[in-house]
Amino acid sequence: MVIRTLDIGGDKKLDYLNLPPEENPFLGCRAVRIYPEFESLFRTQIRALVRASAFGKLCVMIPMIAAVDEARWVKQIIADEQKKCAAEKIEFDPAMPVGAMIEVPSAAFALDALGNELDFFSIGSNDLLQYFMAADRMNARLGALYNPLQPSFLRLLKQIADAAHAQHKEVSLCGEMAAQVPLMPLLAGLGLDKISASSPAIASLKAELAALTLADCRELVEQALRCTNATEVSALLDEFASRHNPPLLEPGLVIVDSDATTKEEAIKQATDQLFVLGRTHDPHAVEEAVWQREATYSTGFGHGFAIPHCKSNSVRFNSMVLLKPRAPVAWNSLDGQPVRVIILLAIREANGSSAHMKVLASLARRVMDTHFRSQLEQETDPAKLCGILQQTFET
Repeated sequence: MVIRTLDIGGDKKLDYLNLPPEENPFLGCRAVRIYPEFESLFRTQIRALVRASAFGKLCVMIPMIAAVDEARWVKQIIADEQKKCAAEKIEFDPAMPVGAMIEVPSAAFALDALGNELDFFSIGSNDLLQYFMAADRMNARLGALYNPLQPSFLRLLKQIADAAHAQHKEVSLCGEMAAQVPLMPLLAGLGLDKISASSPAIASLKAELAALTLADCRELVEQALRCTNATEVSALLDEFASRHNPPLLEPGLVIVDSDATTKEEAIKQATDQLFVLGRTHDPHAVEEAVWQREATYSTGFGHGFAIPHCKSNSVRFNSMVLLKPRAPVAWNSLDGQPVRVIILLAIREANGSSAHMKVLASLARRVMDTHFRSQLEQETDPAKLCGILQQTFET
């Protein structure tokens, strides 16, 4: 467990500390900078962490380190509290790792010295980017500058990772950048050991990472570092993604025992599965696009089959979800019958209407074939179902 010590100031406030107002709190007394003023409070937290270290692997992370002296001061406080615990015969881990958040550009250029004091580093991408670009991340007018794809910022991240690894120190990254699935190839290529993201993003990030090779990611980073602006890096990422597109359908997108009992539940489950497999960051937008089509006409093609579909740039790749409910679902089908097989099709709008219509037309023709319908209804193996549908687009 990694526990970050008191990180107050800037946009994080604690009324009971009575911190005086500052003209620019993000450049003022925050995080480690307030510890000397509230040393008793800080020591209380450190003592609690020292005692907790006896019960498992616990790491302490100090936010907003900008200079080596700050790291040394914190290390001295930790040493003092460990000494007190030893005198009182309170168990603790004497080798408890201590690391720092790299959020201030000055720290990025002091990693050699900081590495002599600390055990690991974690890049706080939100603050580091805004300090590095001198662009307030809360100011929408500066969105073009506050962009993690700025080549100069990527060069800074590469320098941090290389400097940390040169000292055999682990380096991780947190912040909004860490949760953006399209950026995963860059993060992997930069050589980061870990990323920290909110739990809803983890499944998509893992799915993306599993589809990458380190060699390709490193080559991508080398190309990105030669770019001159964020637009070029974004185009490079798009081109990289197009070369590494997953197939239209994969076993993870096949749900053979769906508990959906309504049309609404089925469409939501299918679009959520796109999110789980890392094919969309916004399943709600994809679901809405599907319902816009449904509002125009029913996608229940008859014979127990429905093909809900949409064009949306909210999907990262052209995708298909095959869903087989445990019981037939009412769909307002053309023949008035409920559906037993649902094939959701989501095509990127950027690919044009021809790609969408080509796939949809192929599916519609195949659904008219009795043997094809029988195969899909009877087969329960996801891989074999993928194979059956793949033949639709190869013939």
